[in-house]
Amino acid sequence: MRTPPVLLALLLSLPAGASVAAPCDVVPKLGLTAADENRLGQLLESRRTGVAAAALAGDEARNLMVDFYESGIDFAATVPPGKYQCRTVKLGGPFGDFVAYGWFSCTIATQGTGYSIVKTSGSQRFVGDLIDVDGGLVFRGASFYGDEVPGSYGQLAEKNEVGCLSRQSPDGNTYLLEFPAPLLESDHDVIELRPAG
Repeated sequence: MRTPPVLLALLLSLPAGASVAAPCDVVPKLGLTAADENRLGQLLESRRTGVAAAALAGDEARNLMVDFYESGIDFAATVPPGKYQCRTVKLGGPFGDFVAYGWFSCTIATQGTGYSIVKTSGSQRFVGDLIDVDGGLVFRGASFYGDEVPGSYGQLAEKNEVGCLSRQSPDGNTYLLEFPAPLLESDHDVIELRPAG
């Protein structure tokens, strides 16, 4: 299947470097494992891999990638606390090039100088902190299933999740939380967040 010109242009516009500009390349202060520092530093490469997979998965996937990335990435320095609709979009990996799950519930709350975030419904969930790093919010947390007690970063290496939060332009009310090189099922995960109600 040929990549449509719009998505091809989008792929070419995504930087090819192995690291991403601040905040995601400033991670030692977060107490991450070396493996998770590396995952976070590979955000751009992970994103490009995911978008390339989506390019092969049909119109729904291609259109969503254009929606996510055509206007560029604006790392979020703040995010309004409250209840959100959230859905997970998995790009690439052993289960296919593109899987977009339905909408579930997430909650963001203020916590110190940053925020806490938790996915409160659905079978696959996550919980963690959005930490202010040089004007951007970096996620450090853990995944868990709905029938498990939520853990925290560092308790089990196979549950660790790291990522970066961006504001989707020009909308401004939609946020993308990207998990580069997730440990389960996919090459790149995007959590789309919209205010509920």
